[in-house]
Formats: sequence, structure tokens, C-alpha cells
Amino acid sequence: EGWSRSTPMGFRPASEPIAGRGGPRPWFHEGEGRRAWSISLMLQSKEQLGLSAEQIHALKARRDGFQRDAIARHAQIALAVLDLQALREQEPTDLPRVEAQVRRIALLRADRHIAHIKLILDSKAILAPEQREHWKQLTTAPRMQREGMGMMEPRTRPAPPTE
Repeated sequence: EGWSRSTPMGFRPASEPIAGRGGPRPWFHEGEGRRAWSISLMLQSKEQLGLSAEQIHALKARRDGFQRDAIARHAQIALAVLDLQALREQEPTDLPRVEAQVRRIALLRADRHIAHIKLILDSKAILAPEQREHWKQLTTAPRMQREGMGMMEPRTRPAPPTE
């Protein structure tokens, strides 16, 4: 599988969890999909967006379905990676089978990414046009503004000493 440059000082195996995070690794690693973060953010902003009870129910249903499917996709990818490792350990290595397995893993990962994109589009379709516009403003605003903290003042460097 490989290595992930996720620490300032070096690399660690991609399967190693990120310290300080109780949940899965980010979407672009093997744990993607267990959290449908886009829907979770919409639900966290339900008052700001003015979501109705029906919209909340629909978003939760999509999030839960996505998470269930994501667990299955994650397992398929993990098993395919194990199969690839076994193929690579065989002597002599059957290169056509290795290539086919690599392509299968790539296709599974592409399917995972497409499912996430579809989830986002389906989620936005639940919103009314005004809500979509408000969602767009919320998600494009700087992070600190979204959290209600306002903007921090820019850092200033101390003046160089004069001689």
C-alpha cells in the first residue's frame, strides 16, 4: 500500500491512525466514507439553514446509508489490498495478476470517491434554492467566521533592530 507523509518529520505507514483523532483517517486514505462530513455539517447548521423536519430526516437517512455502504466499500478495498500483498509475495511474481489487482483496487477507490460526490450532490438537492445559496456562503466563508469567532487580526512581525 505505501506510506503517508502525515508528520512533519517523516513518513509513517498509511494504515497507522493519526494521533489525536479517534475516528477514521481522512477520506483520501483507507478510512474514507465512514463519516459523511458534508451532511454532518449541514445538520450542524440546521438552524442557520432553516432545515425542516423532513429535510433533516432525509439528510440523516442519506448519511446513514452512505456510512453503511462506506463500511462495505472499505472492507472490499482492505481485502483487495491483502490479496495484492499475497500476490506480490509469491515467487515468481505473476505480473499480469498483480496488475489486474492494482487496477481492481483503483476502480474500488474511484467508486468510493464517486459515491461521495453523489452524496454531496444528493444532499444539496434536498435544500431549497435559498438554502443552497446560504450553504454555499457558509462553506466558502473563512473557517473562523463559520465558527462564529470572527477574523483574527493579522500577525505582525517585530520591527528589525536599528543600529
